[in-house]
Amino acid sequence: MRKVLLPLSAVLSLLLNAADRLDCTDEIAKTPAKAFEYVVTCDRPDGIYRCGETATVNVRVRNATTGALVSVGKVRVELDALDNRVFRTEEHDLEKEGGAFTVTGTLAKPGFLRLKLHKGDEAKFKGWCVAFDPDDIPPGVDDPPDFDAFWADAYAKYVKDIPLGFEMRFDADQSSPWNDVYRFSFNAPDGKTRLYGFISYPKDRSKRYPARFEVPSAGVGGWTLGPSPYQRDRTVNVLLNIFPFEMPKTVKEANVPYDAWCKELKEKYRCNHYMSAGMGVSREEATLYNYFLGAKRCIEWLYEQPEVDTSRFYYWGASQGGGYGTCVVGLSGRFTKAVVCVPCLVHDLGRFGREASGSGSNVQAMHTDPKERAVAVANWPYFSAENFARRIRCETMVTVGFCDPTCAPHGGWSIYNLIPAAKKSIVGAVGQPHGPPDPVWYGTQEWLLGFSGWRETFGPQLAYVRGDAMRSVGESK
Repeated sequence: MRKVLLPLSAVLSLLLNAADRLDCTDEIAKTPAKAFEYVVTCDRPDGIYRCGETATVNVRVRNATTGALVSVGKVRVELDALDNRVFRTEEHDLEKEGGAFTVTGTLAKPGFLRLKLHKGDEAKFKGWCVAFDPDDIPPGVDDPPDFDAFWADAYAKYVKDIPLGFEMRFDADQSSPWNDVYRFSFNAPDGKTRLYGFISYPKDRSKRYPARFEVPSAGVGGWTLGPSPYQRDRTVNVLLNIFPFEMPKTVKEANVPYDAWCKELKEKYRCNHYMSAGMGVSREEATLYNYFLGAKRCIEWLYEQPEVDTSRFYYWGASQGGGYGTCVVGLSGRFTKAVVCVPCLVHDLGRFGREASGSGSNVQAMHTDPKERAVAVANWPYFSAENFARRIRCETMVTVGFCDPTCAPHGGWSIYNLIPAAKKSIVGAVGQPHGPPDPVWYGTQEWLLGFSGWRETFGPQLAYVRGDAMRSVGESK
């Protein structure tokens, strides 16, 4: 395998970008400083069991500073299926049990068994999960019979009625000796707002390059301020933000229009998250409608660019970018390969009682008006990532974190199960919270671009990869 040495400036940019992503207050669960911590393991390295089998989970409670086992206090353990329906509660006395104890459990139906570890009487908890027959997790929503017709008609109307109005301008601050970065915007489907993004080209525009399209994680942060720096000198990189305002240069500046937009949506739609805003009025009023169609049109524009090799037309996104990405990949049909990490936009509307993947996905909880809530519930199947997943035909890798408190793992696994592509893979990481670790963050992008060294980047995380990726051939050296 040929190793590629990046310029120092590019390395620093990657490091800063990774640090920015880990500071995502909307997306990545932060653990406050505490005097103790849980070290949890299970008796199977991959954390996967058959329904009815018994999982044995070992818990050690230790001092977060010294590492010594804690022998004072009690831990209350509640077991559920990631549905907040506790079916068993245990109490463990750390003094009597020497700071370590074992919990066993099983599920009769496919899903994730969760241990909710409470210290004493505290309401807050540490969650830890194992999976039972995850390949059989059923979808939470039905597929509307007019789903394809609805979106096809909506896109045709958008293209017919709203001129693209595409505008680009050079961004000297983000450009470098190896790539040129441009800001762009175009008319959104509502005919009133515009969508904004970034595109970076390698300096040599005489060649055709792989294209990498990304929807960012939720909220605003370093991940929304420009296109990914990853492989900028050898790919055409696009980041399409979801907001109807141009992204300023700093997070502090970006928070001003972002907060104003969220406030406006909440007051207008009586909805507690922008992902669900407008859905209680009509499908066409939903923010997701405006973005999904806008993203499809942007993807079509990118597909026609002379610098793009359409045989290497790729998608990568995490969290919001995983959920929205599932939708735009399924809607577009242009991509040849995709990665959707820890995806949101999965909710079963109470069918199984499972927790939603992403707060904006909990349609009932997000709408405060009962009538609008009922409309949103009826409209949700047209926006669920599960139904868009049913239409993905390109090779796809999905990642989930078994301990993800933000985008529940059953949501991502359901997406994986529904994808009908001839080749697909899933990374189901035991113990992983919401933020994918660096080996997965960068390893999935190397896999996407066909680099043979992606397995080395994954390292021990490779043990969690299942599916066709382990049999990939014809990778770049």
